Amino acid sequence: MDPVWLEWFHRDGAELANRGRRPDHLDDEDDLYVALALAPYVDRHRPRTRPRSPSPSPPSHEDAGDDTAARNNKRPCIPAYSEAILGLKEVVPTAKHDDDCAICLNPLADIAGPDHKKDDAAATSMLRAMPCSHIFHQHCIFQWLHRNAVCPLCRYQLPTTFEDEDTEVEEDEEEIDNIISRLNQIRRRLQILYN
Repeated sequence: MDPVWLEWFHRDGAELANRGRRPDHLDDEDDLYVALALAPYVDRHRPRTRPRSPSPSPPSHEDAGDDTAARNNKRPCIPAYSEAILGLKEVVPTAKHDDDCAICLNPLADIAGPDHKKDDAAATSMLRAMPCSHIFHQHCIFQWLHRNAVCPLCRYQLPTTFEDEDTEVEEDEEEIDNIISRLNQIRRRLQILYN
């Protein structure tokens, strides 16, 4: 940390604490700079809390992965459904694709991406667009989606195998409910006719 800045911070911080208000020569923009400068240090020196109730038994080796994911507050990576990946729209590279691929950080004009040879015509022919319209190198986005079912930029969710199976079950249940409803209507009509 810059010693001049540190001296300024201590002097003005003491002045602020003594008066109970912000020094006159500081404005809202200065507060923003101070907050941004201190953010990494505040988090690093924040007291860590322990859980109040200990776990009843030590975790087993099988639970270690789940426990790590829970501690890191991360959900497990679920790959996108293969048909959804292959169904991504092919984009022919043009001069307007002057952005960078958000995955490999190479220009989109460099169609091959970082892991391909320039003479590999199949790999260098296309870019792929997600349904959210973000464009990536084909190789990069395919690798990404085999690990994560979300767009790396906006977190747009592509279908996963599990979601598709759930959707099929829900559609089957709806169809069965519709058939039962129709049968009940027919039964009521028949009762009216024959009673």
